[in-house]
Amino acid sequence: MTTTDRSAQAARIALRTAAAPLAAMLLASTPLLITMDRYGAISFTPGRALATIGQWLAGLADGSSFMYTIGKTEWSVLKTMPQFALTSYLYLALPGAIGMGAGLCLGLWTGRGKGGRIEAVGHTLYAMPDFVLALLLQLAVVFVLDAWGIKLGSISYNPWDGPVLGLAVVVMAFYPLLRTWKEAARAARDASASDYIAYARSKGLPERLVRMRHVGAAIVPKMEADLPLSMAVMVASMFIVEYVFALPGVARLLFTAGFPGWNPGWMEGYQYRVVVLCLITTMGVYAAAWGTLRLILAGVRRVLTGER
Repeated sequence: MTTTDRSAQAARIALRTAAAPLAAMLLASTPLLITMDRYGAISFTPGRALATIGQWLAGLADGSSFMYTIGKTEWSVLKTMPQFALTSYLYLALPGAIGMGAGLCLGLWTGRGKGGRIEAVGHTLYAMPDFVLALLLQLAVVFVLDAWGIKLGSISYNPWDGPVLGLAVVVMAFYPLLRTWKEAARAARDASASDYIAYARSKGLPERLVRMRHVGAAIVPKMEADLPLSMAVMVASMFIVEYVFALPGVARLLFTAGFPGWNPGWMEGYQYRVVVLCLITTMGVYAAAWGTLRLILAGVRRVLTGER
């Protein structure tokens, strides 16, 4: 990579970094563009949204933009957000690593023409909405507990049970597993038909070594290219999972503090300050989890290829 290419890449990264808070500010202001009174009359109020953005920017100087309320208690984002962000990061990075690792193994296995029926079932399950999967798992846990008295796990977050909720990890890992499995199996079949794989086999290399050093190494770059889309799907699932399982993450804070009610006049309690900070933090969590999974994939590629 030349110096010009590095400069251009650095400029693109800087532009995206600067655009992220602006996008969060505009997105958080969209609920303020429409106002509905108690009689149900709807009016378009862009001035209200712009005024709220201006007040938030001004409040950054005196710290008022970092305060929010839940009920009658006032909290500071600077004190509470790190813990929420850590929880969201944990439920992105850990299930992502588990799901992609399992999907890679299944893709290498089914890419040889085995497990065709299992692969078809996996493709069918990929169409299942994440909230449906979460509810089915919760119902299954309750049913087993009522029928046989066996507790398979907790159906909602409890700090006394530890920092990791098993059902939430399963739901978050489900779609990375299925997506990676699908793409890895397709890449494995394409790689198996390539000339360099046939050449490696003609040299008498063991099939296991060929699958790991050549086929597996060919799959990982495609997983890296597909990582942003997989992460986008996981972030969307994160909002559902944190709400359903009551996880103390950024998305849960967004629903709890940003949107306080569901009555016709509920937007009167809308807290723009916490919503915009939750959106900015979500982008940061996305970047951190993406970087973690990118490093893991780089390590996997080195292990498969034997690089040092």
